[in-house]
Amino acid sequence: MSKIIIKDAVKKYGNNTVIPDLNATIRDGELFTLLGPSGCGKTTLLRMIAGFNSIEGGDIYFNDTRINDMDPSKRNIGMVFQNYAIFPNMTVRDNVAFGLKNRKIEKEKIKTETDKYLNLMQIMQFAERMPNQLSGGQQQRVAIARALAMQPDVMLFDEPTSALDPEMVHEVLDVIQQLAREGMTMVVVTHEMGFAREVANRVVFIDEGVIMEEAAPAEFFGSPKNPRLKDFLGKVL
Repeated sequence: MSKIIIKDAVKKYGNNTVIPDLNATIRDGELFTLLGPSGCGKTTLLRMIAGFNSIEGGDIYFNDTRINDMDPSKRNIGMVFQNYAIFPNMTVRDNVAFGLKNRKIEKEKIKTETDKYLNLMQIMQFAERMPNQLSGGQQQRVAIARALAMQPDVMLFDEPTSALDPEMVHEVLDVIQQLAREGMTMVVVTHEMGFAREVANRVVFIDEGVIMEEAAPAEFFGSPKNPRLKDFLGKVL
């Protein structure tokens, strides 16, 4: 079963075409990893799937439903940004509970669900702290807990480790790896080549809004075919 199908997707900013004609299928339970140079359209594509960016051509389907014009809150797709994007004026607990409160769920259920994801992300001990009292890795765990508390069908991660100190990177990647083991459908934009090689089901290389190559990790890294991909890997590996 396919979770997300992208057909002939086009993204423009004025006269600038960022994604000219993109087709991709993200399967149920798959960890789909996007690699590519800065400004190649990776984040734009994630934001189109989540509903934060408009789509100027083509279609995006989620569970067989066309979602081009669907409000982001109705897509049941969670997104974690590279700069955490948690609320600085709320405690950790209130950040994780935020989406549940918006859904007008009863208080007891909100507490139960919030506790569940605070424990899952191993941040219960920080529940009453403010974000500025946390490390970058801990803040990113809060962002992931907040997204997971909404029980999304799909999680999108946009460079979730790029703003972290090196010793914090493994914290967040371990969380994503655990979600993969549990069968969560995920799309991950990353520059962590080792993670993509070890954990992804499929790795996709995008350049100038075009998918240049996609393959299982062993083939993608072991015998790349596209010249641009070979050049890219030569610079980053």
